[in-house]
Amino acid sequence: MIQNATLTLEINDATLVIDEKNINENISNIVLKGTKEHSLLILVKACKNAINYTFSPCFKGKTTILLDDNCHKVTRFFSLMDSANVVFALADFNNSKRNIDLTTKLMGENAKAVFSLSTLVKEKLVKNFNINFDHIKPNTTSSMINYGVILDKSQLVFAGDSLINDNVEGCEAHQKTKIIVFDANAVAKANPILRINNNKVIASHSATVGKINEDHLFYMQSRGLSEKTAKTLIVKGYLEPIISLYDEEKTRKQLINYLEGAFQNV
Repeated sequence: MIQNATLTLEINDATLVIDEKNINENISNIVLKGTKEHSLLILVKACKNAINYTFSPCFKGKTTILLDDNCHKVTRFFSLMDSANVVFALADFNNSKRNIDLTTKLMGENAKAVFSLSTLVKEKLVKNFNINFDHIKPNTTSSMINYGVILDKSQLVFAGDSLINDNVEGCEAHQKTKIIVFDANAVAKANPILRINNNKVIASHSATVGKINEDHLFYMQSRGLSEKTAKTLIVKGYLEPIISLYDEEKTRKQLINYLEGAFQNV
């Protein structure tokens, strides 16, 4: 049912694919309702308008995100109501420039969100990911996990912003970012931000940017693997845990093919 630019989806199945190319361009808010644990796949398409996904009270499950090749600039919002519990995953290995802004609003008490992101950048491309959490109600929890691999003379920026508002107690906000750099001419930045306006909370962040472990690489080559194969295996082991969150086999294979193809000319 479409009313006032809102689309409400009553989800009866355990799994659902939302293809944004089939969403009316006037829709700016999609309300997701369900009574069981659900697995969603959102196929994000390039569009002028920002879309907000609202997860109804007590909604539970996993939401995986796949970006279209033409999604160069994307803004999306995810609003979690009371006791909603959602694990988000975004794996992006496409050879496309990105400027992605994703904000999760914890709008209901006891809402909980985990956002896991993995990406690979090569061939002088620039990718910017802004992952934001906004704790609006008490006793909400957020966790952000960003993994990146950067090749050639490309650029990657992870900006993580966790905001805990005034008079919002009992919240937790955690951030973790790791970037592996393969080329001395590559530019990698991790910018974790915690904006804490209440003392009765728990918050943490960590950020690591560095080269591939040469000892690991040497060990694998000493066992007969080529440098390219060794690098591919190391990176797959680094990024594949997030790929495994995608339930659809076709999507998983597509992501692995993108990942393996990135090292053809390394």
